[in-house]
Amino acid sequence: MESCNKQKGWREMETDRFGSNLVIFDTNALIYAVKNRLDFSEFKLVVPKAIIEELLRLEEKLSGEEKTAVKVALKLIEKAEVVESGKGDEGILEVAKKLGCGIITNDRRLRRKAEKLGIAVGYIKLGKIVF
Repeated sequence: MESCNKQKGWREMETDRFGSNLVIFDTNALIYAVKNRLDFSEFKLVVPKAIIEELLRLEEKLSGEEKTAVKVALKLIEKAEVVESGKGDEGILEVAKKLGCGIITNDRRLRRKAEKLGIAVGYIKLGKIVF
């Protein structure tokens, strides 16, 4: 499996690590990206099992547009690399650290935790992914 971090300087990594490299979208960022038709085809998605489990739970609970977005997200990640993980944010952090991948999330708490661990983090703002 390809690694996002290739022994480069911070700025150089920041420029290219979200281009053709591996990245994890957390559940909310993935649903937001689907609902807002964000093009994230440039990314090689890695999906921790915890995210799939959360999406399946949401699919059962939600209705309407939200449920449709979850179904589309589940369909999109069929093509992604699925990896074993722990539950919740800790599972996402564990996989990102292990594989050297970045995380896309709008969850401030998760962003702070990732940054403390030296994990690259991006977020979605005004329909664009920002680093």
